[in-house]
Amino acid sequence: MCIRDRYQRRVHGIILMQKSKGNPTEEEEGDTENNGEEKVTALESKINKLDTFISLLEEHCQKCVEEEKFSEADLSRKRIKELKEEQAKVKVELTKQQHEILEMNEEAMYQESIEKANAEWDEKTQKLEEHFIELENELIEKQKEEMIKFNESIEQKFPATPKQSVALLNLKQVQLNLVKQKKFDLANETKEKVMAMEAEEAEKWAQQREAKITTQVDQLDQKHKKEKEAHEKRVQTAFEELDIERNKEINRITQNHINLQKQMSNAQKKELAKMNKSKVINQGKSSHVSTTLQGSVAHQGGPPSIPSAQELSLIHI
Repeated sequence: MCIRDRYQRRVHGIILMQKSKGNPTEEEEGDTENNGEEKVTALESKINKLDTFISLLEEHCQKCVEEEKFSEADLSRKRIKELKEEQAKVKVELTKQQHEILEMNEEAMYQESIEKANAEWDEKTQKLEEHFIELENELIEKQKEEMIKFNESIEQKFPATPKQSVALLNLKQVQLNLVKQKKFDLANETKEKVMAMEAEEAEKWAQQREAKITTQVDQLDQKHKKEKEAHEKRVQTAFEELDIERNKEINRITQNHINLQKQMSNAQKKELAKMNKSKVINQGKSSHVSTTLQGSVAHQGGPPSIPSAQELSLIHI
């Protein structure tokens, strides 16, 4: 099926839909649609009436020809020509009105498709946001637990009291031996040395312990920071990909709308061109009939007879 055939079927379908559908989304749009429907109905009614009058006049004209009332036949022929010309204009007007309704409905369907797509993507975006908020909360809780466990393990990994060195232990043993030997003066001197060595080792360990704890804390902070950055990167990437897919669909819908508008425009132009061509051909045929009847009138001679009241009622609208 060619584009033009599909277009004509679409026109017919939308006209039927307009006649059966009465739920406009906005009052102004509803009024416009109703006005369009009323115009189409009025134009279709006018065309049908013209068809009826033309048929009656053609029968009257044929009867006049058979009865050799060529003057009356010529009057009927002229009136038929006028009515057909008027009917052709009405048909063009009807076609244009149908085109306007089709374009309005296509635009409405396009807007509806865009709104529907945006609503669907908004919902996807909301769900994605909720998903990442849940992941972020889980990450925060995980890092809190790791920090609590780290603080609890500090005393085990790095006790406040340092482990005594071999030299300090040996010096304490010397102190004990001196006490056993009752060399209290030397034991007291050794005690002072032990105390000095303990203070020195305690200070040294405190510095080492602080440095090690700081290093461990920095490493844990760096780990948590990288986890947060990785989470934020995943969030950014996911939303960027979502936006890309959203734009693709919106662009696809818009491009389809543009393509359909072009197809509709081309089909409408062809349809109007065909109607105008048909109008020209019909006018040529009418001119040929006019020439024939005028010859018959001239051959008949004398003034044309006046149509009766009943005949006049048939040839006037």
